[in-house]
Amino acid sequence: MQDSVRHVVLDANVLSVFLHPGSTHNEHVRERSRLLLQAGLNACWPGIRLYTPAICIAEAMGVLDKYRFCTWFNPVRADPSRRLSATDHEYARTYLAEAVRNHRIEQLDQEPNHVLLAGLVSPVNARYQIRRKVKGRQSKVKPPMSAADCLIAGLAIHLVSRIGRDSVILVTADQRLADVLTKARGLKPPKANVLGLTTVAEQAGLEWSPGLYPNCINIQRATDADMKKALGSWPLPTQPLVKKPRTALTEDERKLLTAAWSATAADYGLTNPDGTAYGPALEDIKARFAVSSSVLLENRELFLFLIGERKAKRLPRPRTMAVQKRGQPRQMDLFGSGTS
Repeated sequence: MQDSVRHVVLDANVLSVFLHPGSTHNEHVRERSRLLLQAGLNACWPGIRLYTPAICIAEAMGVLDKYRFCTWFNPVRADPSRRLSATDHEYARTYLAEAVRNHRIEQLDQEPNHVLLAGLVSPVNARYQIRRKVKGRQSKVKPPMSAADCLIAGLAIHLVSRIGRDSVILVTADQRLADVLTKARGLKPPKANVLGLTTVAEQAGLEWSPGLYPNCINIQRATDADMKKALGSWPLPTQPLVKKPRTALTEDERKLLTAAWSATAADYGLTNPDGTAYGPALEDIKARFAVSSSVLLENRELFLFLIGERKAKRLPRPRTMAVQKRGQPRQMDLFGSGTS
């Protein structure tokens, strides 16, 4: 019963906003960048491992410099309050450098092969507009993204080729990048042939398939349900965690864990914990408990606790809704004995 790990590739815009929240007005991007990176850097949450391409580190450093030194151009010129102080600028640069040096964020260095892998994205980016201007609305057509963005996607593809798509998530605040990767994952082999993607994959020593492209989530527009699906749970713990066996839990911690089970059981429509051993629900329970208690339980310990509580008949019986064939809802207790 292994604890699952999501390999999270951070785009420069996510990294930059975490280091300087004032670089965006978007509250979603600020808060989600903070929660995600604090989960990896402060809580050391074992459910995620953070990566970022070297080019994104350079871009993030450039953003910090812009908000410290570039007073002659927007956005600092338009709003001087967004300018970084000398202290904050130095702290943010040092924090990022130490996180990379200590491998809390793994730096993805560019190799010759990665330029080829960018060619698995660039034709899709150039060929498809994807989002069109909405009639009657003041909307702009998104131009093709830059070669640097294609390279970032190529580095994520390299990670997928080593680990597998289901474990790799590219996190961005760029809708165009998310759209292009979603489009690429939906291509059929004949269209991939026409775009030259199969040839590029062969040159890189890979076999082209939609599964080469990483999952990608745009934290600016994603729902909380999208975040949970991508990362196993949402929100994630942000405070330092204490690892414990189930036998060392205090009475208050046992209550918090039971509450986490009840909330997840209601969300997933679970009737008892027996089926959670290898599903996403166990990760969700673990994260909910960690958020509320700052305690980390490994999956095996968590599962055995739930089974023990179920056998001792100490698990609560929250009500969930099940729809009958006639369309009338009925109440179902936690262990499946329905009452009409």
